[in-house]
Amino acid sequence: MVRRVVFSLLVLALAGLVIWGAWAATKAITQSLTQNSKVEPTANPVPTSSAEWAALDEQERLMALKGRAPEVCPADSVKVSVDIANRSGGAFNVVAHITNDFPVPCLVDTTDARIATVITSGDETIWTSASCAGDSQTLLLPAGEETSRTIVWPGQHRTSGCEAGDKAKPGVYKARVSVGGAEDSATFEVR
Repeated sequence: MVRRVVFSLLVLALAGLVIWGAWAATKAITQSLTQNSKVEPTANPVPTSSAEWAALDEQERLMALKGRAPEVCPADSVKVSVDIANRSGGAFNVVAHITNDFPVPCLVDTTDARIATVITSGDETIWTSASCAGDSQTLLLPAGEETSRTIVWPGQHRTSGCEAGDKAKPGVYKARVSVGGAEDSATFEVR
């Protein structure tokens, strides 16, 4: 009888050790997986100059940007130039050429309110694009690349609101376009 009791106690102790071992192993594996999931991937360094960026091939550029959300282009890295073209019907196309001088791709807001276009004649403001802005149009502009945005001036007065006013009189006009801190202007004639 004593042997049976001792044998039963040994079997129970051995079963307890097996259960405890399984529990300890499960806990260790769970902790290991939890710690590994909390480790954040190291960000790839982003080139700091246009020359460094240009030296990378496409795969290296993708790796440099992996895991990073695109940022808005710094104001001093956006360049703008303006061209004017007359269209039939008295309207004028004010074409803003926007260039990203930042060494990495970044976001440029090309909404009319952000590409502020002002038409003046002498000291008088004739029309502004910001008074009747459209929907937001944000572009991811690659480093060193240019995009163009055409703002149509209908050849009429409008300084506030979206309603067109009187037709512009013949004379010399100036279109001033600013994007962020960059600005350019062009003079043209209305006949």
